[in-house]
Amino acid sequence: MDATVEKPKMDTDRAMFVAVAQGRTNRAIKAIRLIGRLDIRTDYDRQDIVQIVSVLRQEIGAMEQRLLTSAKDPDFRLHDAGALPERTQDLDTGASGSS
Repeated sequence: MDATVEKPKMDTDRAMFVAVAQGRTNRAIKAIRLIGRLDIRTDYDRQDIVQIVSVLRQEIGAMEQRLLTSAKDPDFRLHDAGALPERTQDLDTGASGSS
């Protein structure tokens, strides 16, 4: 009898996710804390802080959307030749599309 027991794939996938997520999250927290230590008040103004916080909030929102939606980014697909918009057909035939 073999004494080794394989873990189900889901358990190993989960363990990998947890390890990677914890590492990345801890690095992000550390980076945010470093930004918070930019406390030489004579070197920046309120607008600088607003810009930094704004871009961080935007990125957190985008990350949240990616994590909460199961759909992946759609793949690029070319249109069928019969379904091309009129302007694209003009480009294909070399016509200018304007009179």
